[in-house]
Amino acid sequence: RVFARMYTLVGIIILIIGVILMPFLPHLINNNGVKIPDLMPIYVLTLLNTASGYFFAYKRSLFEADQKGYYSTINISVFNVINNIVKIIVLVLTKNFILTLVFSLIIIFCSNIDISIRANKHYPYLNDKSKIKLSKEKMKIIFKRMRAVFIHNISNVVLTGTDNLIISKFIDIVAVGIYSNYTLITNTLYGIFTMIFVSITSSVGNMKVTESNEKSRMIFDRLLLANFYFYFVTSAVLWSCLSTFIKIWIGDSYILNSYITIMVILNLYISGMRHVPVTFVNASGLNYNTRYKSIIEAILNLIISLILVKYIGMLGVLMGTAISLLTCSVIVEPYVLYKHWFKTSPTKYYIKYLLFLLFTFIVSLISGTICNFVLINNFGGLVLKFAISFAISNIIFILVFHNNVDFKFYYTYLISVMKKVFCKIRIRKSN
Repeated sequence: RVFARMYTLVGIIILIIGVILMPFLPHLINNNGVKIPDLMPIYVLTLLNTASGYFFAYKRSLFEADQKGYYSTINISVFNVINNIVKIIVLVLTKNFILTLVFSLIIIFCSNIDISIRANKHYPYLNDKSKIKLSKEKMKIIFKRMRAVFIHNISNVVLTGTDNLIISKFIDIVAVGIYSNYTLITNTLYGIFTMIFVSITSSVGNMKVTESNEKSRMIFDRLLLANFYFYFVTSAVLWSCLSTFIKIWIGDSYILNSYITIMVILNLYISGMRHVPVTFVNASGLNYNTRYKSIIEAILNLIISLILVKYIGMLGVLMGTAISLLTCSVIVEPYVLYKHWFKTSPTKYYIKYLLFLLFTFIVSLISGTICNFVLINNFGGLVLKFAISFAISNIIFILVFHNNVDFKFYYTYLISVMKKVFCKIRIRKSN
């Protein structure tokens, strides 16, 4: 009930702040004198979409805490697919964007109702109406943690949400639309891996209690390598294929210059490489120790972006995000984790991080340079570039990391799984 009230309060606060900001909306958009039709209805529906999830979020958190986050993940995935299919159908048939937002709001509501019913079924005590009060000590701990989470989330919104506002204000709203085509792709890739780490957060928290610091650090290193592999290959492929994909998808006029494209990929890589440290920090409750970092990071991003946008435009805004992440999150989160959990210096982690970043840049540059010789700019050319960049990045990764202890662990595990699969196939064939 405490969490239900807290999440409901957050949802109400979002609605109130959203309504307060409505009169300022026209001043945040530079549309070069062109009137944007139905701006306020679009804003209100988007605001409702954002706030509605908080009113059922406490039931999702139960599944996460009980190491059954897959219920929430499946719910989100299924309803996201339904949402996108419905949006496509509505847009094709009606060409009405507002109607897509209305249907989206309805589907999100259905998603929340579904998770609520599932939670009530799995946790019958939710239906218990007896009044039980938590002790003051527990309430104090909860509010302490909640304040830290609140600060992190507000700062993260400022960090990630102000880029579009600054681009809209100082360049124009069209630039935001072109940039959003790129972030649609990168955010989708980021979201896939985020769901994986969200689902294991409770398991990591359990490990904090049941395992030694040495074993926890070993698991940390293994997850870090897997996370790095994903964003290393993703960065190399995007470097080679992203502009070609945009050209085939929506045309030449929507392609950003190569420097901005590289910054988009770099920001994806930096944000993605935070998955493992952030998961361990959140799972152990150490996010309270990093709360001020988030504020400084958000302010730094805002200041740098506002300064650089005047001189180098959109590139400056994206550089502001990268610089603030590198100087705050990339340094502070591992420091707190190593100091308070692993009880050792994070120096080796920082060195490893820099080597990973340099390695990713070099391989992506090699892959992109080779793929530039593929002059075919149709779907076949895109597939060829993807195959080349994927092959190059994987071959180099295996050559460099084949003696790494964590790589050997994954290799051995993969071989054992493949053997089991082949054995089952042989048994079925023999039967």
